[in-house]
Amino acid sequence: MIKNERTLCLGCDCDSVEVSTRFSPRAKKISIKITGHNGVELIVPKHVSEKQAMNFLYSKQDWIITKSKEIGIKTRTRFEEGAKIPIQGEVYTIEYSGTIRGKTRLEGDRLIVCGEKGVIAGRVRSFLQDLAKKEISARAEIESHKLGVDYSRITVRDTNSRWGSCSRKKNLSFSWRLIMAPRDVLEYVVAHEVAHLIEMNHSKNFWQLVESIFPSHQLSRKWLKDNGVMLHTYG
Repeated sequence: MIKNERTLCLGCDCDSVEVSTRFSPRAKKISIKITGHNGVELIVPKHVSEKQAMNFLYSKQDWIITKSKEIGIKTRTRFEEGAKIPIQGEVYTIEYSGTIRGKTRLEGDRLIVCGEKGVIAGRVRSFLQDLAKKEISARAEIESHKLGVDYSRITVRDTNSRWGSCSRKKNLSFSWRLIMAPRDVLEYVVAHEVAHLIEMNHSKNFWQLVESIFPSHQLSRKWLKDNGVMLHTYG
């Protein structure tokens, strides 16, 4: 069995690349998808062995490194003073307050950050993670109530390929980067994972459940498909 996530060194300079593996019963051959700066998804048919999959991955290492660096060079936006970042579809400018004490907060179209200048990135990241947990938790309550189901707990993480997941123990996990997507996109992903509490698959019944609680899901899915990689270029 291939591990779901691993960090590999590729190329002569040992570039670090986060590799997530997804088994697909519909896939006819191994394929690679660049999911963000230094992020790769390896899509593997179920009949393929780990050795075959890894050999294929390493045979494509030059292409992976080139494409990953292209994404990073062209679109990387660091969490620093003056940077513009999206939060629930609105653009905010990071502004350093110049004071040591105080909470990171939104004021108008600005994200105000306090503390030492060297900790701006960490404070912005923590703020976004906390906000994501708050918004996702609130939405999960709404969607689970619609379907009359309960979940165990919610966690937010930084993932390369999955925006959300639902375990058989009814634990829901989400990418904190959803907080940078438009509000309806975050709401769709939550509805998607809540529906998995009933249907742990992507059958017709599953999509009917999603449709019943989030009718505009196709538009949000398309936004993620077209723009999801962009969310991984911040930070």
